[in-house]
Amino acid sequence: MPVDLAQVLVVEDDLAHIEAITRAFARVFPDTRIRCAGNLAEYRRVVVSDPPDVVLMDLNLPDGRALDVLSDPTTPPPFPILIMTAHGDETRAVEAMKAGALDYIVKSPETFAAMPQTVMRALR
Repeated sequence: MPVDLAQVLVVEDDLAHIEAITRAFARVFPDTRIRCAGNLAEYRRVVVSDPPDVVLMDLNLPDGRALDVLSDPTTPPPFPILIMTAHGDETRAVEAMKAGALDYIVKSPETFAAMPQTVMRALR
């Protein structure tokens, strides 16, 4: 593993998506610790107590949007954030990247399976 990736935080409210990402990391990088948060409030609690190396965050969560985190000038995240969405489009991708997302990923079984490689590529 060229980049030290000890902990990934997945901020996602769909358990099937979390499980798919967790399985992919276990297969490729079994030593990587996967933490989960189901909404922005939980994300904020987790990153204060145990900051991750990278965050995979769903664009739309039950209590807000990932762009709320990226565009908050009072608390910019000290780690990279990759945005995931089920319904991607170019306008949203540009908006996320301008807000500071490292990447914009459209969810599919194939992208979940390739998530470890996608994260490593983005971090390089």
